[in-house]
Amino acid sequence: EDAIKILAQLNPELCVASPRRLIPVVRSGFKGNKYAEQVDWETHHLRKAAKNGAVVFWLAAKTEDIPGREYAQTTRVELGNWMEVARRKEASLVIGVEEGFSGGRYIKRRVSQDCPWVPICETLEETCAQASSLASQHLSGRTPQPRPPAEIKAPPTSIGIPETHGGAR
Repeated sequence: EDAIKILAQLNPELCVASPRRLIPVVRSGFKGNKYAEQVDWETHHLRKAAKNGAVVFWLAAKTEDIPGREYAQTTRVELGNWMEVARRKEASLVIGVEEGFSGGRYIKRRVSQDCPWVPICETLEETCAQASSLASQHLSGRTPQPRPPAEIKAPPTSIGIPETHGGAR
């Protein structure tokens, strides 16, 4: 929710698709076809973002345990998949890694090796600014180019960062 607020401040014209639900699915459980529906919805919107803007991963530090599930397990798989898509230059990708995210140092290193043009950000505000810039460039018909960190303008107000429940995209 914080990312959506920041993106709305940066560019109210952006359309943001977030897999978050008001009641986390991990706690409420998938019933019937809900699991397939959720995965299909996420896949559709990730592909749409790749085609029309940018795919964004915010890897927040873990703040709570979810029994029977590793933190950000699905997000890590999806990140690997989207790194490959970005490596083929078929999507603009932005990755933000909060200090304390388990495995963050490794992810940053691998991204810098395989996709050195992909921005790796340290704050949610910087991540959103990069995503907004890339999406705006894409929508205007220009070839998206990440902005150097010094050119990124954070929104005028600071918004809290904590975001959990398996990592955000």
